Formats: sequence, structure tokens, C-alpha cells
Amino acid sequence: MKKGWVDNTLEGLCDKIFAGGDVPKNNLSKTRTDKYSIPIFANGEKNKGLYGYTDLVKVTEPSITVSARGTIGYSEIRSEPFFPVVRLIVLTPNLESVSINYLKYVVEGMEFVNSGSSIPQLTVPMIKKYGASIPPLAEQEAIVEVLDKAFSAIDQAKANIQQNIANAKELFQSKLQSFDYTENSMGDLVDIKTGKLNSNAAVESGEFPFFTCSREVFQIDHYAFDCEAILLAGNNASGDFNVKHYKGKFNAYQRTYVISIPDESKLDYRYLYHQLTKGLIELKRSSVGANTKFLKIGMLRDFKIPLPPLHEQKNIVKQLDSLSQSTSQLQSLYQTKLVSLDELKKSILQKAFAGELT
Repeated sequence: MKKGWVDNTLEGLCDKIFAGGDVPKNNLSKTRTDKYSIPIFANGEKNKGLYGYTDLVKVTEPSITVSARGTIGYSEIRSEPFFPVVRLIVLTPNLESVSINYLKYVVEGMEFVNSGSSIPQLTVPMIKKYGASIPPLAEQEAIVEVLDKAFSAIDQAKANIQQNIANAKELFQSKLQSFDYTENSMGDLVDIKTGKLNSNAAVESGEFPFFTCSREVFQIDHYAFDCEAILLAGNNASGDFNVKHYKGKFNAYQRTYVISIPDESKLDYRYLYHQLTKGLIELKRSSVGANTKFLKIGMLRDFKIPLPPLHEQKNIVKQLDSLSQSTSQLQSLYQTKLVSLDELKKSILQKAFAGELT
């Protein structure tokens, strides 16, 4: 250990460590108002954990919140008074021992292990035991300055990569939208059935594909279909529907639509696949249901498809398949770069806490 550094636990470094309680439902607004101006923070990264606003204050001192469920370990510095909820862990540092900015990096570098219960979670007794080597305050500030510069550059690189991923997706979508032909109702061109099985019918290492409403394809030991088909998820909690194209023996969940083409001289399977992919946003808008969004068969029969001659469909498919492959390769490359940047962050933190940056 570097001279002047001291091993300590989070419990030893903080004046307070506790978890948030229930949402104050009788003192709650989803938007900031004159009355409800105190932010409520919960677990998760979305909107930096912002849940809503209240007129109650639970924490007044600068603190760090740590997500105890969902994205376990996600942390943020909270400089203004706030109200933590839903077991969100609050660390209020002893500023005579550790700066809040340095402690934030310490927490960010920790590899938290969840409780092992049916719902993965981090608890107050668990997090209190985590520790680190802590340098004197002056050295903490020097390390924070180095980390701020390094992480700012990494975050900017990540933002550029994420924008490139969005651009690749947008390029493919714009190509999908660029073809303009007379539209036909899908019900006039296809047969639509559904599977018969429950989603838990899947087995490990089954012989045949089993299509559910998940993006993942499962396996099963018996088949009910032996054909070429487009598989469309018929329900989803958030309306995140998906489309697949398959030819061969398979089975399907009772809410998965199995779409076949009786007259392939009029409509190409891959062309239909791309048209439904393009229409997913429209289908999500027209889906029904409160807790779970689902598509009615009538919606699919009424779904409009631009219908050029078959040879033109095949030409369009060739262009779209080629572009899809290229954009998928780009996205895979970008995702690999994002992982590499996250690993670089971890490496820099390890060096910082070993005293190798100052």
C-alpha cells in the first residue's frame, strides 16, 4: 500500500448509510411544481433514477445514491435535498475522511455481488462491508482531477459510438421507407394462424425451434408447423414486438402469429419480413391492452403493404438484406468498442486505487 493510504470500509467512510422507503403517494407529482420541488430518486439508470417530485425532504447533505435493484451498483452524486425510495441506498460521506467525488469513483469501481435471493438486490448490511484504500484528501482531489479528464474523454467516445449506432439504424429505416407502391391489405395476401402452446413449453436442447414473443428463439422436442413463415410476436409488456423469418419444422406460442403466403407469385417472404419490420412502430401504436400490449388479428389483416411486381420485390429484398448485414456488422463493431471503453474505465480505476496515477 502506498504511504499515507489507509484501508477503510464504506461504513467507516460514511456518517450515514441507509435505504429509501416507500413512495410518498399522497405527496407526489411526476413533474416539478412550486409545491412539489424536491426530487424523488429510485433505483435504475433511466433519467438518473428520477422518479418524481415531493414536498418532503429525507436527505439534506450531499450524498451518493447506489442502485440496489435492477442495475445494481449504478451510482450518482446528489448535491441537492432529495427523497430516496424503493430501497435505494444512500451514502452520506464523512467529508473529513473522503471527498464525495473520490467516494463516487470508489463506488463505481466496486464489483457488487447481489444477495442471491430470487430478486437480485444489494442491501445496506452488504454494502457497509465493502472497502478500499483511501489516500489523504489532497491526493484524493488530485486523483479525481485525473479521472475526471480521462472519463470525460471516454464518455465522449462512447457518445460518438452510440450516435454512430443510431445513424446506422436510421440509415436502414430510411431505406425501408424509400419504396413507394400501391398498397394492399395484408389479409388479402396471407394466411394468419397462431401457435397453440404456452410459453413454458420450451425445453433445453430441443430438436426444433420454438417461437414465442421473445426476441430469443427457444427449443422444443415436437413441431406443429413444417413450412416457410413469418413469425410475429403478438404480445409484449412494453409493445416491443419483433419479426422473424423461418423455413422448416418449428412450433409456436399461442400468442405468436404464424404468417404464410398461399400465392408466392404475388408476395415474397423476405419482402413481407422487411415490410413488417418497417411497420413495427405503427403496430405498437395500434396495439391494445394496459399492462401487456397485444395485437389483434384484425389489425394484421388490415395492415397495408406496398406491393410492387414480384421481380421488383426481390430486387428490393436484395438491397435491404445487404444493407441489413452491413448495419448489423457496424453495430456489432461499435458494441465491441463500447465494451472495450468500459474495460478501459475499470483498468484506470484499478490503477487509481493502487496509487499509480499520482
